[in-house]
Amino acid sequence: MNAADARLGAAAPRMRIAKAMAHMGYRSRRRSEESVLAGRVAVNGVVVVDPSVSVAPGRDTITVDGKPLAPIVEYEYYAVNKPPGFISTVTDPHADWRVVDLVRSRARLYPVGRLDKDSEGLILLTNDGGFANRISHPSYQVEKEYAALVQPTPTNIMIDRLRQGVVLNGRRAVPVRVALRITNGEAWVRLVLHEGRKHEVRELLGEVHLEVRRLIRTRIGSFLLGSLKAGEHRKLKPSEVNEFLRSDGRSRSVSKREASR
Repeated sequence: MNAADARLGAAAPRMRIAKAMAHMGYRSRRRSEESVLAGRVAVNGVVVVDPSVSVAPGRDTITVDGKPLAPIVEYEYYAVNKPPGFISTVTDPHADWRVVDLVRSRARLYPVGRLDKDSEGLILLTNDGGFANRISHPSYQVEKEYAALVQPTPTNIMIDRLRQGVVLNGRRAVPVRVALRITNGEAWVRLVLHEGRKHEVRELLGEVHLEVRRLIRTRIGSFLLGSLKAGEHRKLKPSEVNEFLRSDGRSRSVSKREASR
């Protein structure tokens, strides 16, 4: 136990503060650690700036910017078809349309797998920080699939170059899969990526001189956009969530009560 732990008091079971914050619905562990390092987090009234501090959820009171985090009663998971014009961030004070406003819930939901304002398609909303981390952290290599309407019609050389990968901001980006489909005279490029960093798809296509007229995310891991219309959402089934969480060989059960009201 370090000095900060001693001041905060011992309790069991204990866990690192970022993990506890994620379980309490405060975004991912990484985001929680960033808030700790920024001096925004206090435990039992004591400001904490060390992410290694451990806490006892249910006994210790954790606040962010002076506001207490409430223990999770149940986890919620939604698939949403984000329309163009909606933003993925939760805290933008200038936003007219936020994707989180498309789902009515008492839970503090936040987006997992952000999309830029002009893009559309699948985005997940949840209050489960552990699930969010499992989707977002690059180490898990979760696939994201996109369909891009482009012009002009790509040549074989363009498609081959995409498959070989291009350098973006000093890092080589290599899609997992690239395919071209011509439908009613329109050229659609389908790309599967592991990370899907901000604007990565648009920049990839721009590097081979393709203009993106429309960009739709159709899949995140095992979760599909399916037949959801723009602005619609559906609650994920417990079996879907469990299947995804087991996909790396580790099992973490989610009860029906947690994944569905």
